[in-house]
Amino acid sequence: MFGFGKKKYRNEELEKILAEVNMNASNNYKDAAQEAYARFLAKHEELMAAGSLSEKQITHYAEELEKLKTAMAGFSHDAQRADYTGYKQNR
Repeated sequence: MFGFGKKKYRNEELEKILAEVNMNASNNYKDAAQEAYARFLAKHEELMAAGSLSEKQITHYAEELEKLKTAMAGFSHDAQRADYTGYKQNR
């Protein structure tokens, strides 16, 4: 209810970037979401290499990364194709 003990598996830097990814994705800001996702990956790799994450944090962020990989797979402007054929046929 109050969130006691939940910060043990969170890293402040990663959580801030993760919130930015989610905010941009929910607002359909595809480029900004992709940039924040790239920053999240880079910061995660940096913290893993430095050994700064605990076992709980490693598990938590591995789950978050799996969610983001599937969500960001086709999340770009390149995936959108303009199709005006339906518009032309109705006129």
